[in-house]
Amino acid sequence: MIELNNVRISMAGTAATDALSVILGEGESLLVHGATAALRHAVMETIMGLRPVAGGYLTISGELVTPASAPYFRRQMAYVPADVALSYQTVRDMVSATARLKANRPNAGDMEALADEWRHAGIADDCYEQPLAYVAPDTLRLMMLAVAKWLRKSVVLAEEVDAPAVAAYLR
Repeated sequence: MIELNNVRISMAGTAATDALSVILGEGESLLVHGATAALRHAVMETIMGLRPVAGGYLTISGELVTPASAPYFRRQMAYVPADVALSYQTVRDMVSATARLKANRPNAGDMEALADEWRHAGIADDCYEQPLAYVAPDTLRLMMLAVAKWLRKSVVLAEEVDAPAVAAYLR
């Protein structure tokens, strides 16, 4: 469960939000819509513990997110940014680098399980060796979401989920 209770987010030293309050249970989703892209991104950073709250509090599973506890909680999260420009050469490189991260190593499953997840998301089997430069941004977001599921992340934060295929997969 994630709880934001009267959370205020500061940007450039000033309070940028009214108090945000929401409780998300397991399997629930929250759509942050209508705010500026910078503010939506700031909400994501706050949930990940990368931006301290300017007021109120944030908890995950009843535990307060602080600068000291944030790294622990981030290991349970996957983040799919709006800007999916990545420096990897191929899809294989992206998946391999993600699976090698210390936080992800214990959860990395076999590659057939990832292929099954991609098929479930409607991603072609032959995409694994494809250069990232040729992958459409919405397809790349789908791939990243499928990798998050494959890694058994309990919290998935995704920006720009307006593509029908991405929204359907998240449901």
